[in-house]
Amino acid sequence: MARINLYDLLKLDKVNFTNLSIKQNKVKINLQKQKKGKEFFSVTDQNNLITKASLRYLAKINQSAELSFSLEKNIPLGAGLGGGSADAALALQEINGFLERLTFEDLFPLAVEIGSDVPFCLQNSFAFCEGKGEQLEFLEERLKAWVLVINDGLHLDTAKAYQDLDFKRKGKQKDFKDKEIQEKKNNLKSILKKNDLKAMRSFCQNDFEEIVFEQFPKLSFLKKEIYNFGADFSLMSGSGSTIFGLFSEKEKAKKAFAYCKENYQKVFLTEFI
Repeated sequence: MARINLYDLLKLDKVNFTNLSIKQNKVKINLQKQKKGKEFFSVTDQNNLITKASLRYLAKINQSAELSFSLEKNIPLGAGLGGGSADAALALQEINGFLERLTFEDLFPLAVEIGSDVPFCLQNSFAFCEGKGEQLEFLEERLKAWVLVINDGLHLDTAKAYQDLDFKRKGKQKDFKDKEIQEKKNNLKSILKKNDLKAMRSFCQNDFEEIVFEQFPKLSFLKKEIYNFGADFSLMSGSGSTIFGLFSEKEKAKKAFAYCKENYQKVFLTEFI
């Protein structure tokens, strides 16, 4: 997994300490609607990952409080980009930046409890992720590339994608030995060190593509279009529906961006951070 320079803006606006019990802690999220400038509306859903992160942090330090956040959403929802997980990780960091009660080692198990991708989002680096996301090996290696990110508004159900994949692979899933896994890790590290984007074509894959592309052929077509514009590598992100392309040449990336901007709903051209 890797981070790109596409992010939500989350700010902890207010912390009111109370005499309420831990179970009465409150979290308010003011979500900014980008298309309407500074208009905000409140999110009170207890299943929101920012809320979950906040309540877990307060429970961990045995503190009662009412928290108020403002959030500007830039990462599309249901797009396989981990936007909700990134928001939860940032919520933990924002609260801890204000209260300064926990270390990174303390935050990590809280992140694991909140969601599979949240631990990865605590750290700004590439990482190998195993298990349910709680087994992480953060990497020093970086990748230099222009990243084209395209989402055409399809909202895919992650749970259903996993169910469909499990059904498809039933009895066919290969169990890799530790030696094989380590060999694959070493190969990928070598690719990152050399910044060999094209080598990723034969090495990196997303098992969800087979499932999702059957249901939504236009995503497969979009991936082919990205390659036709000269991308060195392209893949679907997570369980979908976002497709991204990596370009070593800026001009090719800009041409692809201009075309996609005219033909798809949400298109971003950015870089790794």
